[in-house]
Amino acid sequence: MLGRVDQHGRAAQTFTAVGYGTQDFRRGGGRPEPTVNGLRTRATLGLLNLHTAVTGDAFVQLSSTRGQRQGGDCFGDSGGPILLDDTDVIVATTSFGTNPNCAGVEWDFRIDTAQALAFTRRFL
Repeated sequence: MLGRVDQHGRAAQTFTAVGYGTQDFRRGGGRPEPTVNGLRTRATLGLLNLHTAVTGDAFVQLSSTRGQRQGGDCFGDSGGPILLDDTDVIVATTSFGTNPNCAGVEWDFRIDTAQALAFTRRFL
């Protein structure tokens, strides 16, 4: 549905990420290496911005701060669903974060924009 994220905006407050990505990092001697256990996990994410100077309206900026025990998206979660609040409505897909430890701020590609809907309709 076009503009679903905008319609809920700040009223939504939370989103749910679901994925099979890494849960921990192997440390000791060199760069930390992500480990994957194959378990599906979920995390509640907080809304930061619907529009940013870097990504415009194509991405929603969410908080995945581990310090608040919210979890977050990590390596292997890319392309997975971002759900509106605690529903089964997919509004974005996991894209990227700026923290190598899978915490902090992340940007998720919105699938409710005119451009994204036009692209996916070609395959449905």
